[in-house]
Amino acid sequence: SIHYDNATYYLGRSHYDLSDYPAAIPPFGTVIGIAGTSYVDDATYYRGRSCYALADLTMALADFVAIVTEQPASQYADNALYYSIRVSVDQGDCGAAATKRPPLGADYPASTYIARADTYLAANGC
Repeated sequence: SIHYDNATYYLGRSHYDLSDYPAAIPPFGTVIGIAGTSYVDDATYYRGRSCYALADLTMALADFVAIVTEQPASQYADNALYYSIRVSVDQGDCGAAATKRPPLGADYPASTYIARADTYLAANGC
């Protein structure tokens, strides 16, 4: 069906919105694997957020970095960069987190995530 990616994405989003993160991950993965889908950045971001919620920081970071590097114009790019900062902090790598902060401000100067990143970095001694 031409609507398979849409339906599958929203199945994942429904699970995500209900905080059923383990059930959200497979549909998002399916969408990411569909060639030509317009939902790839949405699915990648929400799979990353689901993994982050489950403390799978390695997978979360991979998804967030994929958005920032492969789809920098995505509506989720600043969010993904912010969450990649959080993952680095959560992994105890303040150095990596600190190197990601300048691009957040430079590449997305209107982002509401700039102040959040600064707060998270400071609160964690980075």
